[in-house]
Amino acid sequence: MGYDFTGKNGGFSLNVSGWPWVYNLAVAYGWRPAGTVGNAHYYAELSGADMNDPKTQAECDKQDREWDGRYSSNDFQQVTAEDADNLAEALENALRHLPRKESTIPENVEVSPIEEFSGLEERRWLREFIEFCRAGSFTIG
Repeated sequence: MGYDFTGKNGGFSLNVSGWPWVYNLAVAYGWRPAGTVGNAHYYAELSGADMNDPKTQAECDKQDREWDGRYSSNDFQQVTAEDADNLAEALENALRHLPRKESTIPENVEVSPIEEFSGLEERRWLREFIEFCRAGSFTIG
């Protein structure tokens, strides 16, 4: 299981631990998550539901109203353009503090988000994710 992010300029995939690392790094550098928006209509359509059925529409509307704003699932929830831009801003702030040299901490030792993203390859990857966020809203699936 992982996370697939889909936006205007394509997509991004992260493994199950990758997104929590990015999320926590952004929060540590000032991102205040606004909460995601439910996207039950999109999910139902992907699942092959009859979107012309009033009962399906009503159920999707109900699910979207009850959505709790979480980022930690892959239910095709929507990150708004403003929230994505704020996420990118926080990650840019973090990038200024990330070491260019890769961390030498052994794998079985718990590390901080800064240590996790140290090194040139991780910094390159983070820059690509920042550009993805700057492109606007996206879904987490």
